[in-house]
Amino acid sequence: LFIISFFIILSDLRKEEKIKIKLQQSVLENEDLLEMCKKIILTVSHDIRGPLGNIHNCVDLASETREKKKREIYLEDIRHSCHHILHLVNDLMDAYRINEVGVLCNDMPFYLDRFLQRISEEFSRKAIAKALILQSEHQNSSFIVKGDADKLEQVLANLLTNAIKFTPSGTISFHSRYLEGKLQVEIRDTGIGMDEETLKRIFSPFERAAQNINSEGFGLGLFLTKGLVKVLDGT
Repeated sequence: LFIISFFIILSDLRKEEKIKIKLQQSVLENEDLLEMCKKIILTVSHDIRGPLGNIHNCVDLASETREKKKREIYLEDIRHSCHHILHLVNDLMDAYRINEVGVLCNDMPFYLDRFLQRISEEFSRKAIAKALILQSEHQNSSFIVKGDADKLEQVLANLLTNAIKFTPSGTISFHSRYLEGKLQVEIRDTGIGMDEETLKRIFSPFERAAQNINSEGFGLGLFLTKGLVKVLDGT
């Protein structure tokens, strides 16, 4: 009876320890969830309140302005604010789909060299507008490949946008090579760089690479990029 009682108590202790571990995990998950909700509320309230206030003011000013040229300036401000809000909503929806629902690939054949050249030309124009130089080189890309071009473009666009945004002067390089069914991409810049502490947090949602730099963005770009790369079976 003593031996049986000993094993029953031991079993109960093990069950209690497992329950304790599960409760601790639940507490940590709830804390992460609360922190995420807090960041979402702060981001939405900060990044939507400003543009909405601007839209409201511009509508009042436009309605009181008879001069067409002057009124067009207010209308352009309204368009810019609407684009800002729409961008945030789209990013939040993408983050939700990656984190909760899951994202499926829409694989279709496309010309890899044309795809890469189009992105190079688009971001070369954006770099020139900021007095930067974009150097691009794409090796072994004259193939028709099958994959999700839209998601791949979103990944490259996020990385190149960041490179341009955080590079005050100098060059950005966009190099790629297609080898053994995989596309290897390397993007470098002469910008502000990232220290070890930044690298640890930068792929989390609502984190910004440089808190002291006032730049557009919601801190979701690299979080979405990491999620999309995983969906594309990449690293």
